[in-house]
Amino acid sequence: MVSKRHRKTIPGFFRNFWGNSRFPIGILIFLLASVLLFHPPSKVYATQVTLAWDASTDPNVVGYKIHYGTASGNYPAVVDAGSKTTCTIANLTAGMAYYFAATGYDSSGQESGYSNEVVYAFPSACTFSLSPGSYSSTPSGGPGTVQIATQSGCAWTATSNVSWLIITSNSAGTGNGMVNYSISANPSAASRSGTMTIAGKAFTVNQSGTSCSYSISPTSKSFTASGGTASVNVTAASGCSWNSSSNASWILILSGGSGTGNGTVGYAVLPNPNGASRTGTITLAGKILTVSQNGASQYSLTVTRGGNGNGTVIVNPSGSTFTVGTVVTLTASPEGNSAFAGWSGGCSGTSPTCMVTINSNISITATFTLEGFTITARAGANGSISPSGTATVGYGASQTFTIRPYRGYRIVDVKVDGVSVGSPSTFLFGNVMSNHTIEADFTPLRRNHGRQ
Repeated sequence: MVSKRHRKTIPGFFRNFWGNSRFPIGILIFLLASVLLFHPPSKVYATQVTLAWDASTDPNVVGYKIHYGTASGNYPAVVDAGSKTTCTIANLTAGMAYYFAATGYDSSGQESGYSNEVVYAFPSACTFSLSPGSYSSTPSGGPGTVQIATQSGCAWTATSNVSWLIITSNSAGTGNGMVNYSISANPSAASRSGTMTIAGKAFTVNQSGTSCSYSISPTSKSFTASGGTASVNVTAASGCSWNSSSNASWILILSGGSGTGNGTVGYAVLPNPNGASRTGTITLAGKILTVSQNGASQYSLTVTRGGNGNGTVIVNPSGSTFTVGTVVTLTASPEGNSAFAGWSGGCSGTSPTCMVTINSNISITATFTLEGFTITARAGANGSISPSGTATVGYGASQTFTIRPYRGYRIVDVKVDGVSVGSPSTFLFGNVMSNHTIEADFTPLRRNHGRQ
């Protein structure tokens, strides 16, 4: 180790400096001119400097701090010297100028303002130069080299400050040398800048952004008539912006209306209510996705009339061929003296209205019968009428009733529709066109005949 000691007078020191804290301090800082340059075998140079200052006459001062940096008035580094009035600062860089100032502080830690400033420039034992001093790269990147010129035995290192700037060989050496590096391709449309620190010097690489190009996948998609959802992917460099839009009302953009770089657009296709197929497009990043959709399947609906009655069936919507999924309402309407008896086939039940969803060919029968009438038969005590209760008789049909008294009784009166028709033991309703009633009453034989 070689030690160099210097004594020198530094003018311009102000003993009556007032701090910016609540107490005044007069501090004079001066350089003891004890500057050490260490020369280890690796030829890496480090320096140190010893500073001294006048003690403050303010009784509130309990300690001192040394502030320093490489620009005048800018002191990012600080050393607490305690109550001493000297301080040695080591590990400074050769070839750099350093600026020093002192402050005092009280027991609560409040500091005074800075003292006068002392500057010292350390001589540099090794000098380095780079060739070239910077580099501009295309978006594709590639290999490169930097030449280092210095004195024999002067050691240097090379490091990269960004991941895309890679040192491929010679990250350290002595004397003249060369650093090999590689620049990765720029995946973004934005330009970028990175540095390598080589022999303490910054080597800057500026790389332009890639031009924006786009591709989409898939470029076409087919759907059934029922529609559905799907997505399409866009591939683009980072920072490359894009938009998506549909040219058809039945193609809806669900997500990814815009974006940058790689992305995905989600969309939906509505059901096709028509039998004809259709085609629409999505424009994405200037590329076209073609969307085709089959027409809805068509099925037949066959409606027939059955039974001995008359009537019609109203189909809504009208027609005999329908698109799959169509809901059709059928309404049975009897005519004249007919009644609707019920559905069979694709519909069931006796309600005059039936709803059916067309998913296949369907056949439906509506049955109508001639209107039936009721004949209500009642027998009084001590006899019977057959059939009894309510009998249903078809339109224009006939019905015979038999009246029998119990033993010891006789028929006393038969009323049809409330009108007496005598005391017949049978009665025929022929060509029935309306509802009727028949009532039979009985009386004991002894009431009409003195001897039995």
